[in-house]
Amino acid sequence: MYDPASNTWAVIASPRVPRFNHVAALLPTGKVLVAAGYLTPGFLTATAEIYDPATATWSSTGSLTTPRQFHKSTVLADGRVLVAGGLGMDGLGGFAPLSSAELYDPSTGLWTSAGNMIVARWTHSVTTLADGRVLVVGGTGSAGDTEPPLSSAEIYNPATNSWTRAADLLTARSEHRGALLPDGRVLVAGGYGATDCLSTAELYDSARDRWTATGSLTGPRILFNLTLLPSGMVLAAGGGSCFGVLNTAELYNPSIGTWSPAADLTQARLQASATVLSSGKVLIAGGQSSTTNPSGVPLGTQTSELFGVNGVAADVIVTVSAASFFDNGSVAPESLATAFGSNLAQVTQAAQGGALPITLGGVSISVQDSMGTPWQAPLLAVSPSQISFEIPAGAAAGMAKVTLGPNAPASGSGTVLITRVAPGVFSADSSGQGWAAAFVQRIRADGTQSYEPVAQFDAAQNRFTAVPVDLGLNTDSVFFVLFGTGIRDRSSLSGVTARIGAATIQAAFAGPSPQFPGVDQVNLLLPHSLAGSGDVSVVISVDGFAAKTVRVIIK
Repeated sequence: MYDPASNTWAVIASPRVPRFNHVAALLPTGKVLVAAGYLTPGFLTATAEIYDPATATWSSTGSLTTPRQFHKSTVLADGRVLVAGGLGMDGLGGFAPLSSAELYDPSTGLWTSAGNMIVARWTHSVTTLADGRVLVVGGTGSAGDTEPPLSSAEIYNPATNSWTRAADLLTARSEHRGALLPDGRVLVAGGYGATDCLSTAELYDSARDRWTATGSLTGPRILFNLTLLPSGMVLAAGGGSCFGVLNTAELYNPSIGTWSPAADLTQARLQASATVLSSGKVLIAGGQSSTTNPSGVPLGTQTSELFGVNGVAADVIVTVSAASFFDNGSVAPESLATAFGSNLAQVTQAAQGGALPITLGGVSISVQDSMGTPWQAPLLAVSPSQISFEIPAGAAAGMAKVTLGPNAPASGSGTVLITRVAPGVFSADSSGQGWAAAFVQRIRADGTQSYEPVAQFDAAQNRFTAVPVDLGLNTDSVFFVLFGTGIRDRSSLSGVTARIGAATIQAAFAGPSPQFPGVDQVNLLLPHSLAGSGDVSVVISVDGFAAKTVRVIIK
């Protein structure tokens, strides 16, 4: 087990049954389901077990109806786990693709039938859609390579426990990968085609049941990781090229539909695992390496590594949103960013009123955007360990290089991802989390207004504490006013929503704050149904991209 806090691995108890080519699913309880797989040559298992991190123990749970390997799984909105397809036994000592699907219910520990897919398949992809349905794409319809890959796709509806056809892929593919984008579309990329490895990618729109082409990967890629980052970008890492194992990685930008190179992995790896940590970094572990034993059999690897858009080893300075401090997050033009490093400036100094300067304390910052255009960044504050600045308004979307000016005490540069919107919400203690940096505007029935804090500094405790929001009389209009950055270029006001506790709220205003450069303001009319909610999370979404969570207390 990996501990992000200490960056260490610890040995845990072994599963009851040794298996591979199985699936693992994180349940809503925090426990992990491991199901089916390959045991010994020619033998599959239908057994399943549960790992409990709280007790570091494994326990048996209900077995599947059908033994299988190379199957795919996904967790449904109600917490059940769908397992679909894979290879089963053909009754003659060999393997055959399966069309069957099964559902695991954590509350009972039992599996039930999820019907049969329209097409038996393995090496396919499975993606849960925004509406709770599940998209199954491509794959292989034979146990070997005697048939070309499938172009068919189908959708499972948990509400009716039924399968229906979806539009065919533009390009038949297997061993590809899929990912749900923030706007609800599904990105499918790479894989095996009819004659060779693929670099093409396409997007599925479930509302229109339609596939459209999008930008191709920088090169063919199979059996890789495709991971949605908190920024809304998608990371493709490792895999194979039909000629060997890859150590390369690249990023897909949904807003412009193109891929750009990312930092290389420290080791080439195929079929590794990839997990997004709470820090925003991606833990990539294990997989098949590029080395073989004396007999030419590929060897696995025990190594692991962390990927961060801004935190790769080559960076001397690390740039993040000034609101969220979120690695793998992005920044937007005119948003506020913070560059971290060492010996960045010789003094600690803040800009004083008026327009922001481009030189402060003898230090400047240059941002070279993805089009190669250099921009001088307006500066808010400098210190030896960090520099706060505004992303230039004209900077193009894509990976940008951030470089210290020639007069800085140290030389250095780093990278940052620029996207059209990159919502971040400030917290009261400037940590990027905790109580929101916000206030309440109350408008009473007689038109009188008052302004009330939602957090205050407690000198005795030396920390910020919450001031509960009182929604008052039903005739009061209570606006929750938050401050953030990277929001102003939203496509429309309707594209800005907030999830506060159990309520989803459309923004009444979302745009630049008139008081502070680079700061955006979001006004939310709180429904009186939230009264009594207590300590609740606040998540702002802009055009499908979510900001890091902050909190508020509602009486």
